[in-house]
Amino acid sequence: MNLEQLYNTIVFAYDRSNSYSGHLPAEQTEVEIKVKVIGTAGPQPTVKVKHLTAGIDWDSGKIIIVPDVDLRICGKDEIEEVKEKYENLAMKNTEIQQLKKKNDSLKAQVEKLKTKLETLSKPHAKASNIQQK
Repeated sequence: MNLEQLYNTIVFAYDRSNSYSGHLPAEQTEVEIKVKVIGTAGPQPTVKVKHLTAGIDWDSGKIIIVPDVDLRICGKDEIEEVKEKYENLAMKNTEIQQLKKKNDSLKAQVEKLKTKLETLSKPHAKASNIQQK
């Protein structure tokens, strides 16, 4: 998109917002940048525009839209790395859940053994008291 196309689009959107019913007035219409978010439903995911600036030096000949939040482009390698880390994390989470279940089972077994030990030691204590008399 060049500056003239941007200007024409803005003029069209401005005129449309002020002349058609069902559209917000121009002063209430937000300018936002569409972003890709995986697994969303509803309105398109966007971020707000902080400001626009004319490029200088190496960026001369450009109008730069500065978003309200930092955006960055992820390469395929980085996406694969994040995907792999997510999958590893999911596997670790499954392992943790299994260990928690096993831990709960072992705790229950320990409690049963404690109860059994207490039961077995009570008659023994009574029998030793009788022998001492």
